[in-house]
Amino acid sequence: ANIYCFEPLPDCYRRLQRWANRQGDRVQAFNMALGNASGQVDFFWNQSHPGGSSLRAPETPHNRETHVSLTTRMEKLDDVVASLTLRGEILIKLDVEGAELEVLEGARNLLGQASAIILEAAIGEERSRPHFHDLLQTLEPRGFLYRGNLGSAYVDGVPRLVDAVFIKPPSLRRIAA
Repeated sequence: ANIYCFEPLPDCYRRLQRWANRQGDRVQAFNMALGNASGQVDFFWNQSHPGGSSLRAPETPHNRETHVSLTTRMEKLDDVVASLTLRGEILIKLDVEGAELEVLEGARNLLGQASAIILEAAIGEERSRPHFHDLLQTLEPRGFLYRGNLGSAYVDGVPRLVDAVFIKPPSLRRIAA
């Protein structure tokens, strides 16, 4: 399998690139954000928790204190993939801290080729990122069926986020040549 990774934060990208280099030709890392447009964008780096960094500006004063705005390149996934040679079945894994719908919008062609997608979805009262229902409405018309979760994040004993798994039935899959 080949793995293509995207990371907009310079420090995290350097660590990712070092790991990718140790994997040989199977892993390629890109220093960019993904979205529904191409160009320079503001990216909000969470200094205390880089995994919580996002294209979305922090909503609370406390969060604004821990975030630093930086400019990074954003590309549509379809544009990046057009320069790659994809073979076999395609799995897309997204954890983009609330920009899932925008990344999917920029990946319309790739969604036609993908066999499965794993992405983070909000459930219940959580509204800081796309809700599961919004993702379901986006993916079902493209042939993806919800098949369960890989994991869940709880706050005060209540599930708030899930890593939802969507799979195309074999009859709808197109294998990349």
